Amino acid sequence: MATIIIESKIEFNKLVFWLWLGGVVQSVLAIVQFFVQSVWANKWLGMASHSADQLGVAVLDFGGERFLRSYGSFGWPNALGIYLSAIFLLGIVSICHFHRHSRENGNLENKKDFRFHGNDSLMLLIGQIVILAGLFFTFARGAWLAVILGIIILVVKNYKNKILWQQLFIYSLVGIILLFIFKPLVFSRVNFQNRLERKSVSERIEQWQDWKIVFSQNKFLGVGPGAYTYGLFFYKLDRSHDFQPIHNIYLLLVAEWGIIGIGGLWLFIYYIHKRIDWLFTPLLSALFAGLFDHWTVSMFTGLLFLAILFALAVKIKNIDNADSKE
Repeated sequence: MATIIIESKIEFNKLVFWLWLGGVVQSVLAIVQFFVQSVWANKWLGMASHSADQLGVAVLDFGGERFLRSYGSFGWPNALGIYLSAIFLLGIVSICHFHRHSRENGNLENKKDFRFHGNDSLMLLIGQIVILAGLFFTFARGAWLAVILGIIILVVKNYKNKILWQQLFIYSLVGIILLFIFKPLVFSRVNFQNRLERKSVSERIEQWQDWKIVFSQNKFLGVGPGAYTYGLFFYKLDRSHDFQPIHNIYLLLVAEWGIIGIGGLWLFIYYIHKRIDWLFTPLLSALFAGLFDHWTVSMFTGLLFLAILFALAVKIKNIDNADSKE
């Protein structure tokens, strides 16, 4: 998939638009799910039924009530949050690149890679607000932090871009309104004295202990790609009902690939690192969110999405290099 995108002759904006539009659709689903407090089953979208009164469902606990976090069509709100955080930043990057290239190169009527019209910009802005709301209702803390990190990097890179500041003003206003309306739920999510949040923290600590057991038994070769939960089953039979990958993609890769495998991965990254725009904020947000979740390396959809982000980071680097030579 990554190779197809990199080698594709399709305009960059078209690739970004369809990826971004998928984020808008997921955000609409997320918003509706939060307000109706249920996820309806749909075989075409791969959605299972969830409601706040079911055990094992991702919820917030406030005032003795349970509030469902939005899933979209994903298997868990954190996965949706990581996806939407990258898509939201992708929308900002697209607009900023267009205006930067417009300022540097003048008239861009013939510039196919970054070509927008007035109506397109308005549509992007409305869609971005929808995505921001969808991201908010996932209540995924790691994804929120990833967006904040991405915005900080964008501000440093494009601090003179007035369009960026205009966007951030609007997004900040929307964020403040959402925070004001749903303040109790947000505070319950960031309050680590809350019962569910204490449970979440204790589970993460337990996962760290489990990881040390698996890694210590397979330091050099690892347990094999995708075999981490089998390693848990093999070494810890007492909790077979609750095995899941550690919520950190870097520790997960180390446990599955081992020291030798990670060494090979580093050699590959070193070989290709100059082809990648490592400050491409959608990619950075996904890599940062990987400190708190395993979706991008443990699930097929996560791996596919991460590959797409890497491909876009290569493609945008190629575009910038081509422009610098003109």
